[in-house]
Amino acid sequence: MRTSTDFFPDSSISWGPHLVLNAYNSLVWGEAIQADWDMFKSVHPWAAFHAAGRAISGGPVYLSDEPDKHDFELIRKVALPDGRILRPVDCARPTKDILFRDPQTESVLLKVFNRNRAGTYILGAFNCNWLLKPEEEISDSLAAGLIHGLPKAAAYAVLEYGSREPRLLRRAESWRVALAPGGFRLYTVAPLEHGLAPLGAMGLYNGGGIFSSCGWEADQSYRAALLSGGEIAFYSERKPSKVELIQNGTELQFDYNADTKFLTVEVDGVQPAEVRITY
Repeated sequence: MRTSTDFFPDSSISWGPHLVLNAYNSLVWGEAIQADWDMFKSVHPWAAFHAAGRAISGGPVYLSDEPDKHDFELIRKVALPDGRILRPVDCARPTKDILFRDPQTESVLLKVFNRNRAGTYILGAFNCNWLLKPEEEISDSLAAGLIHGLPKAAAYAVLEYGSREPRLLRRAESWRVALAPGGFRLYTVAPLEHGLAPLGAMGLYNGGGIFSSCGWEADQSYRAALLSGGEIAFYSERKPSKVELIQNGTELQFDYNADTKFLTVEVDGVQPAEVRITY
């Protein structure tokens, strides 16, 4: 069900409120229906802002581009090469600290969260206050603990979209972000379990949605089932001894940064695959 007014590509006063309406309406309607955040255009002043909103929404992602006017670089951030999207499980909802705030008129960011299939979460922040403060940055704080339903863990790996330097934070530890109108940030959040946390496919707004399942098989072996190949990232406190495809035992190339604990694995193709990380 549509949960907002239409997307008006020529009405700049509507671009920020569009996401606000969808997020707050999903808080109620999301208990009964699948929220639809409407179409957007990939060639548009706020195209990335709206693409990020659709990626975290949990609803369908669809475009109303004019013929021959497409930003394929942006489209590839929300869709796999075969057209599938990494769709979160639930409807994106506002975080608890802004339930009684108005990101359209107050100096707070619209902060929303959603859950993926295999234990990863996506947390987003958007500056929607274009109308009253068209030139002003808004600074606000984020924390893993703002995600409702986040399982308890000693620490959480947090990776900002576009970064290759994950942070390890406790539940209540916060970080600040300052965004200009139309600015946004997306983060994958995953509980750390025995020194490892899945982070997801690099280059996709909801990279954490790449996992269909994952978890420890034994003390020294971790299995991750993927919806598609790509550059797949993990937070790992140790360097693996090898990474292989479970289907045929082929060893995969991986890169590990001992300083940042950032592990990436190259998986070819767009078909589902299963990877085993051995220590």
